[in-house]
Amino acid sequence: MRRLVLAISALLPLPGLFSSPPDTMLPIYSLFVVAVFARRPIEAAAVRLRLSRPLAFGLVILASGLLTETLAWTSSYLAGDLEPALLHPQLVYDLLLSPVVYGGWALAWPLLMRRWNFTLAEVFAVQGVYGILLEQQGAVLRQGLASLPWGVILWAYVFLVYGSAIGMAYLPAARSTPGSEFEIDIRGRRARARVVPLPFYKRPKG
Repeated sequence: MRRLVLAISALLPLPGLFSSPPDTMLPIYSLFVVAVFARRPIEAAAVRLRLSRPLAFGLVILASGLLTETLAWTSSYLAGDLEPALLHPQLVYDLLLSPVVYGGWALAWPLLMRRWNFTLAEVFAVQGVYGILLEQQGAVLRQGLASLPWGVILWAYVFLVYGSAIGMAYLPAARSTPGSEFEIDIRGRRARARVVPLPFYKRPKG
């Protein structure tokens, strides 16, 4: 049932693409849901790259950030915003500046994950709350408070965008998270396995 609800929720942002002006930002949540359903091949591809988990996660965060900025710029351009809430009103410069912001995420999240184990839902929620509190130097939080109860819609929008951006980046690294489960092949037989922290075996003293 949860997978069905998740699949249906991916359709909700799509009508915004046909609105006037089109909203190209929120459909990043739809892309996130597609990535969730394709998480096994995504995780398998990440394993084949043989990159360390922090490096892989950081690189995908940067790629996800570039996608997020491109969608945000497109939405602002189609809306004809005179003062878009972007790093720069021109796309090329906006993308060149974006590694400064998303590079911070790429450094912070691997460090956090060395100390704590996060599930996909927790990563999504933490980044979503971060977006509400800090987007546009807190302007989103203040606007939401000033327009309650409708401000909750603004918060939900930002929550989904920020959560989706980091959620897509987290999926390739999810298999290496302690506690995550996956299938392995043992002489032609499929078996469930679980990631555990190192060291997973200690030779008995004697």
